[in-house]
Amino acid sequence: MTEAAYRVLGVWSARATSPAAIAKTFLSTLDKMSAADSLLTNWGNFKFHEDGSRTGVSLDAVRADFSRFVTGCPSVDYEGEPNGFSVGMVSDFAPEMEPDDRTAVSGVHAGDPTRDRFEFWNGSYLGPANPDVVTYPRYRLVFRTLVNAWSPAWARATCSVPGKYPAEVSGDPTFPYSGFQMPWMAYLAPDRAGPVKPPPQVITERTSDGGLIMIAAETRLIPGDPVHMKASRAIAEIMIEHSGEPTY
Repeated sequence: MTEAAYRVLGVWSARATSPAAIAKTFLSTLDKMSAADSLLTNWGNFKFHEDGSRTGVSLDAVRADFSRFVTGCPSVDYEGEPNGFSVGMVSDFAPEMEPDDRTAVSGVHAGDPTRDRFEFWNGSYLGPANPDVVTYPRYRLVFRTLVNAWSPAWARATCSVPGKYPAEVSGDPTFPYSGFQMPWMAYLAPDRAGPVKPPPQVITERTSDGGLIMIAAETRLIPGDPVHMKASRAIAEIMIEHSGEPTY
């Protein structure tokens, strides 16, 4: 299903996070992904301006003082109040590039007084990824790297089809709708993972601190595949019950 979109999201309650700390962790995650996967290299950032123009800068150009770069990426809430910093990077960066269906996008919003998050996806701003780049090894690498770096309350790598509910896409009319869509991978922090007993069809891993990772398929998750969807539904139900706050 070529219109399927795959996305990684992790969420945690607010922490007192300085620009220097955000910069250090984000830079480390980008470097670890780059070292392991040639598609996830040559990162850069675009800033969009009110007149519709944009400017771009490569990660290498700001690496030496990345905390200053993060400081220059302030975020505000809907009422115009400061709420941390939002930094995003795209792979295979060039100043005049147009992101395409192979582009990787990685970003973090941190220092928010209410809730922080990280995100990752492949594809352009307006379209889904080329299926060839959405591989299990790549998304497992990204998922584990981000979970280990940011220690979220929960995280999920999901598949969705814009404008359609999981019950319609999965082939299971009772598949629950939630922000977890059709989970491919999911993570619960140790304080949420304790009472969870995933069914046999769900592949599980434990992080070193006792967190729980659940995996629906060790290939790209395919909407409508009965085996994939059975495991995905089980993960969705667990995440709905146990993820708790912060919601997203």
